[in-house]
Amino acid sequence: MTDKKPELEDLPKDSEPASTALPRAVVDPLRDLYLAVSRVALDRNRVIAPGIELRRTYAHTFAHPMLATSPPVHEHTHHPPPWQAVDAPGVVETATVELVLLQRDTNDVDRLTQAQNIVSLIRLIAGSPVRAPVCSNIAFSEMAAAKNVAVRQFEAPINWPIYPVLLDDEILAGIENLLEPMQALLRDDQFNSAFSLANSMWWLPSLSAQMITIWTAAEALMRPDRKDMTKQLARSIRAYSGTSRRQGDNLYQRVISLCRARGEATHAGRQPKPEDVQESYFILRALLLRALTECTAPGTIETIAPLWQQTAGEGPE
Repeated sequence: MTDKKPELEDLPKDSEPASTALPRAVVDPLRDLYLAVSRVALDRNRVIAPGIELRRTYAHTFAHPMLATSPPVHEHTHHPPPWQAVDAPGVVETATVELVLLQRDTNDVDRLTQAQNIVSLIRLIAGSPVRAPVCSNIAFSEMAAAKNVAVRQFEAPINWPIYPVLLDDEILAGIENLLEPMQALLRDDQFNSAFSLANSMWWLPSLSAQMITIWTAAEALMRPDRKDMTKQLARSIRAYSGTSRRQGDNLYQRVISLCRARGEATHAGRQPKPEDVQESYFILRALLLRALTECTAPGTIETIAPLWQQTAGEGPE
């Protein structure tokens, strides 16, 4: 699994919390469902599971704030001109990939949830704020000649500007291999809570909120004892994610330090460093990816088999 950390162009800007609510309108389960996926690139189309595909496309979502100074002449009609452009951020997102869920005999809620979970998995594996801005009942490349096109917002904007991530063979293989385990593990409350918190992190309005959420997710997944919770959490993460004895010991110290920064954000209102937030996320990401790879949530510290013993054949601690 890739451990590449994408270079963020800017820090997330403080803003109001954004909702990731699914579209309100019903999506016909007897028709194909298409999601525009932005901030990623794809060299070739790929079937990632039966009835689920990633294809190349083009979909540019845009909306600029405008001001009208006259009411509509008739109800539900447009405001008469003149209109003025408002000096404020608009909505601009370009997608060159579409996620396709072919028609199946199911209800719309399950289908939209499945689509949301797939996009969340892509975000986790890519380690990047991938976004699905809109969904449609028609392929985006076919809209010019189509009738009865319905396009709806799927996910709210994410305030992390970033260069697109290439969905290379390694990432695509990860999506294919982990899709079924994810669907099974999401039935587990322990994993579901951690996965959902990790996914929501990208929409949070500040570094402090992100830091607190990341380590709350780690605690939900690893379930450390309440006595000496930070040290118990660090011990669990060292065993679960350390790729060698030395790297595990270094990881233990970093978890202690990063949890201290989380505590300062929680109790003293001190803003964490951006690099500490990013490091914390990638620690959490590694935990979730191992759980997905093994298709089981982590056990207690007494039952976790140290990762380095499995990968390097080292003896016990």
